[in-house]
Amino acid sequence: MSLQTTIDEIRNGLEQRRFNENEMSVRQGIVEPLLRGLGWPTQDTRIVYPEYSIAGGRVDYALCHPPLEPIALIEVKSIGKIDEGAEQQLFSYAFHQGVPILVLTDGQQWCFFYPAGRGDYGKRRVCVLNLSDSDSAKNISLLQRYLSYASIRNGDAFRSIEDGYRLLSSQREAAKHLPETWRGLVEGADELLIDLVAEATEDSCGHKPSKEQILAFLKNLESAPVSREDLLSTPTQDPSRHPNKPAKPKRRASKLLRVTLEDGTAIEHKTQSATFIEAIEKAGVEQVHALNLKGLVKRKNRDEPPESPDYTSDSSGFYSIRTVDGAENKKRILEKIGEQLVLQWNVEIIGK
Repeated sequence: MSLQTTIDEIRNGLEQRRFNENEMSVRQGIVEPLLRGLGWPTQDTRIVYPEYSIAGGRVDYALCHPPLEPIALIEVKSIGKIDEGAEQQLFSYAFHQGVPILVLTDGQQWCFFYPAGRGDYGKRRVCVLNLSDSDSAKNISLLQRYLSYASIRNGDAFRSIEDGYRLLSSQREAAKHLPETWRGLVEGADELLIDLVAEATEDSCGHKPSKEQILAFLKNLESAPVSREDLLSTPTQDPSRHPNKPAKPKRRASKLLRVTLEDGTAIEHKTQSATFIEAIEKAGVEQVHALNLKGLVKRKNRDEPPESPDYTSDSSGFYSIRTVDGAENKKRILEKIGEQLVLQWNVEIIGK
């Protein structure tokens, strides 16, 4: 029987509540058929060792390689009883045996742990899968990676568990710094962030918000009800892969500017404003200022103050350039500059 067929039959059995009587029904009806589907010789008790004795207790299965040398422990609970002190019991066994892989299951939910990691049990939980999930292909991929006889024997299972733990640890550490990073971006009025929000909003609705509106909105996001637990939670699926996710609503691609100079050099940045400013600097800010294009370029020392939300400083710091215009207006302005200063450049609007 193929692993696909085995998982499909187990899922049907779970839906029909065939394994709800006790732990033994889970072991015989789910765990052992699944191990066979994963290539384990369940008839050889030197390799799939049931009721393995450890430090005055017993774990339901010790998976051994070589024979009689446990490399993974499986603790089985009745359906729905997986959270009743089972993790503490399983980690106690692992401490005495020194195995690199722990599995806790009630037949429906399967949790994989990296016992050598740091932190509480939850922080060492690398992957959780549910056999009631209709996506059998995803469950097959995870089970083969972490629990197949072949992956255990060649060491891939251990490496996957270790890599998954390291990735999750890295993500949790990064999550701790997200609020502080966000506050720094907002309080520092990061120009790239503001430009990206402004241009994406314009592309979405055709209207561009002011810098002040964007800053007020971003600051309000700090009070959004996102808990620390949400940021630091462990994914319920294998972190080393990206399972299928619901499709996100499509949005129009953000518009960018590209200015190709006479020598073929292209000016193209992540925001329209950055491209717009560099193009004006290539043309010469003083020369563009002399064109008197309705307040496009202003000297900071006598015109509008630099903190105006509609303007951005050039690289010299002596001029402010109006960047509030949308992509179409920026394109027309650059084309007019090129025409009046006799510049052989080509201005395009492109999508990301």
